Amino acid sequence: MNKVFSSNVGSQNLTLAYKTSIGCHSWGGKGCWNPWFTGSDSSPAISNKNSQVIVGSYDNFLYNLDLATGTVNWKTEGPGGEDSPKLSSDELYVYAWGKIQGSTLDKVRVADGVIEWSWKSTSEKADITTAGAVDDDLNLVFAGTSGGIFSGISTVDGKTVWSVDMGNKGEMWGTLGPLDVDENTVCVGVGGNAVPYLDMGAKVVCLEKKTGDKIWETNTGKQIQSKPSMGESNIYVGDYDGSLYGMDKTTGELLFRTKLGFIIESSSLVVNYNDREVVIVDSWDGNVSAVYGDNGSLFWKSKIADPHWEGGGVGSSPVYFPDNESIFLGGPTGVFELAVKDGSTLQFYETGHQCGSSPAISENKERLVIACEDGYFYGFAL
Repeated sequence: MNKVFSSNVGSQNLTLAYKTSIGCHSWGGKGCWNPWFTGSDSSPAISNKNSQVIVGSYDNFLYNLDLATGTVNWKTEGPGGEDSPKLSSDELYVYAWGKIQGSTLDKVRVADGVIEWSWKSTSEKADITTAGAVDDDLNLVFAGTSGGIFSGISTVDGKTVWSVDMGNKGEMWGTLGPLDVDENTVCVGVGGNAVPYLDMGAKVVCLEKKTGDKIWETNTGKQIQSKPSMGESNIYVGDYDGSLYGMDKTTGELLFRTKLGFIIESSSLVVNYNDREVVIVDSWDGNVSAVYGDNGSLFWKSKIADPHWEGGGVGSSPVYFPDNESIFLGGPTGVFELAVKDGSTLQFYETGHQCGSSPAISENKERLVIACEDGYFYGFAL
């Protein structure tokens, strides 16, 4: 096991290509629909076919920007700053959910930002909190609510195909989205409302896509805020109890629980390194950790931030850059590139603000993009 302290000291700076304003820049500032949030925590979706990138903002707009230059092509009011837009396979549409109060799931045309339909849950607590995992073959998109209702929705007309009540403490508040496992299965983290001291009896539930019938469910710890991730045979999810859980994707059998630190709310990244499956995840104690997917043993742990709640934690899901055998992720002070082999810092760009968004890399590997809570969308040259 390697223990490496990573910081920006002495590391090479990432090359900034552009910095584009995408909304409110201060807490409670003009245009911020929620006084507790600023900028964006939305993970961008890249349309490589159109050389565009789509991202939400806490000013309650969905933005379409030119991938190369950062120029805003259009913005559409509705989708909020925590949503992570999901593109259809033909990249003609994007699916995104609106602000938490009175939220909707919207189908938006990539070309011009026109909303073709909006879906709203009929449950008592109708706030949409997790959306995505588009299946274009079945014409379905999936969404969960703070009321514990998980639904399959027609991408054609926005009508509900099926809905499942996840039961007591079934809230899906703040989760980053369901996992598209295969042509038959979708999985989602259940039980979580972002109040750290509450035990919501979290679990991962896998459902049959066509009907919503439950295939299996596996209990984890206190709360799940992240989207489950998938390796060759296993599904992984981080929990508010600070642990990473590994389970068999077919049966749901719990394979390991590895305690890593304080509150994991980001989704983990699965990579193959030296012919072993490695799962990389960050947490609110300021650490990024890598564990082996077969048994959950620790590979390395890298500290990139001070371990305190406000501004010190890491909540961005990492993205893999195979050319450098590295990962990119946002932190409380900027954007980091870490080596997969040991977690050491390769490059860093200081924003001075939390970047809770998960970065994305263009297909041609020329751009790394990420949204931050300072109200700016950043593009870096790779």
